[in-house]
Amino acid sequence: MLRTLAVSAGYGLLPVLNGIDIGVASGEVVGLLGRNGAGKTTLLRVIAGALKASGGAVVLGDQDLTNAPAFRRARAGIAHVPQGRGIFNQLTVRQNLEVGTRAARDRGDGNIPT
Repeated sequence: MLRTLAVSAGYGLLPVLNGIDIGVASGEVVGLLGRNGAGKTTLLRVIAGALKASGGAVVLGDQDLTNAPAFRRARAGIAHVPQGRGIFNQLTVRQNLEVGTRAARDRGDGNIPT
């Protein structure tokens, strides 16, 4: 299960998230809905490690990833692909995400999420 526990974050002096708690079970699909500026992308950036939370925790299973760098979170299977930024425009979304799994496969750890 992926969880955020009382996550707060923002940009400079501008707070965007304040005490956000979510839980997503393995295999569950969740959509974040809200108006522009509501904090959807900020939350995803915090979860993926692209933005440091000012408070709270990000936990995957029994691993506290709050202070883990983005590459460690990616190795755990967490990634954020911003809207409109397909790395390879000719590929599908799934194929773009699979490109990142090749590095893990090359490491030979045998633990590639599908």
